[in-house]
Amino acid sequence: MLLFNNMKRLLIPFFTAGHPNINSISQIIQAFDKIGVDYIEVGLAHSDALADGSTIQNSSFKALKNGMNLDILFENLKIYKPQKSKLILFSYYNPLMCYGLEKVAKCWKESGGQFILIPDLPFEEAQEFKQICEENDLNLIFLIAPTSTPDRIKQITEISSEFLYLVSTTGITGTQKDLSANLSEIIREIKLIKPNLPVVIGFGINNPETAKEALEKGADGVVVGSALVKLLDDNNFAKAFELLKNIKTVLN
Repeated sequence: MLLFNNMKRLLIPFFTAGHPNINSISQIIQAFDKIGVDYIEVGLAHSDALADGSTIQNSSFKALKNGMNLDILFENLKIYKPQKSKLILFSYYNPLMCYGLEKVAKCWKESGGQFILIPDLPFEEAQEFKQICEENDLNLIFLIAPTSTPDRIKQITEISSEFLYLVSTTGITGTQKDLSANLSEIIREIKLIKPNLPVVIGFGINNPETAKEALEKGADGVVVGSALVKLLDDNNFAKAFELLKNIKTVLN
């Protein structure tokens, strides 16, 4: 059964900053922005990316080898600020904590960023950083997994405002063959609590077909990560951007 709704369907590409090279950061953001994506997840390279599969882990390794760090990221973001797309900083917690949470929030805001997503920061421990984000006019994005309990779904939904990131299945990025069977049920639970809160599905969205499947489960949009990173790693920039355009066609 189709669960399409009248909400704008969101397209959110992910890339690892500093991969395949430092100078590609503004080039990739500018290309994504021209395609007209809604948000851009800017991934900060990390040596212990627990939620990521081999494709994104490899991109992090190369980015770190290129010398990538937060200071370089903030400097590069001054080169091109998106006109249509909003920026999400995707980072594990430790690099942000080492840099200084208040400094991260301030610099990200000054660089044109609006959102931060931290996959290894559970919402129970996120209050301090959530407050820091709010003080800097930033929004903290939370994730829900297929294994999340109804109580947890309710709690995370109640503190979310921009959108919710629903992980398509248990496991790491880039390894999924099928979306979890209970995603439609989870989306219904979320919509009963906040009908107008968009829900986007990530992990396993790698072509127009999987994007369409996510919509059929009731999603308001998709996150595209490993498939793009793989093409960028092979220097197939044109194919990466074409993939996004094709997925955007499905969402429209």
